[in-house]
Amino acid sequence: MTENNWKLVDAFFDKYDLVDHHIKSYNDFINSGIQNIIDITEPITLENGKYTLKTGKLFIEKPFTKEADGSKSMIYPAEARLRNLNYSAHMYLEMAYTHDLEAAENFKKEVQEAFPGMEIRMDPLSLSISCHIGPGALAVACSRKIPELEA
Repeated sequence: MTENNWKLVDAFFDKYDLVDHHIKSYNDFINSGIQNIIDITEPITLENGKYTLKTGKLFIEKPFTKEADGSKSMIYPAEARLRNLNYSAHMYLEMAYTHDLEAAENFKKEVQEAFPGMEIRMDPLSLSISCHIGPGALAVACSRKIPELEA
């Protein structure tokens, strides 16, 4: 390569890091890519149409660690590496269930059995949301923290 070409390469790396495109791609996937996949996914039909689940908004918490005294604090990759801890975040996904109230309560019971010790709430959806997923729809918000991933 000529000297001018090397100057161009040096100028590029003065402005951008070597892995900058990887970081930007990952951040884009986390910030919008996962939600885009969820948004284009068709509702999930279970037990030959008895239950229908529509997925909604995804929430990803910032990684944190739980200290020996029970307090929680934000954690960054370097600290996790130095302390030999997992660097992971909790993810929560909203789901909406469409069917009648009795079936929704049975479904809630099934979800509670599948995820014992987790808080499972069931609330009627507003009319504007019900219009999109079906009249009389009920929301089931599920979240699960995996103990072995908690610090």
